[in-house]
Amino acid sequence: MIQRKMIVIVVMSLLLLRCNNASRVAYTPMYFASPVLAVEQITIMLKTKDWAELANYYDLTNSPVDRSKLISGEFFYTNEKPPNAHPAGFWHFKHPFSPGFKYHSYRDLEESNIIEVVVQVEIDQGGGMIQRGLQAFFMRKSIKGFQILPQKGRAP
Repeated sequence: MIQRKMIVIVVMSLLLLRCNNASRVAYTPMYFASPVLAVEQITIMLKTKDWAELANYYDLTNSPVDRSKLISGEFFYTNEKPPNAHPAGFWHFKHPFSPGFKYHSYRDLEESNIIEVVVQVEIDQGGGMIQRGLQAFFMRKSIKGFQILPQKGRAP
């Protein structure tokens, strides 16, 4: 009985320590070398739920988004299933895209340092029918490389 209580206390202590450390993670700006590599690396971070590292690739300049929401994963992932949820589970990932998507293209926007990155998913429905879906997110390019912008939809 005492041993069981000790295990519970140790586990709870570790969980509390982990929560406190997550909010103290230092922000170290990181950059992707290209949009193609960004999609590949983002996919890995989303699959492994490495929110703290992914947060370092976000440029939050002039954004109302708080970095702690990125580090905690709240910005990226949800378990709240919407009424029109896709059976593949894409709805779990809120930003920038779901891991099943692959790089499709990018285009420069009128604002010289902003690009729109388009990712695509292909779902084989059988009988030669392939359903395709496109989704976009925005990045800021600089001399150092590319960073993700938290906006969805229209360009910032």
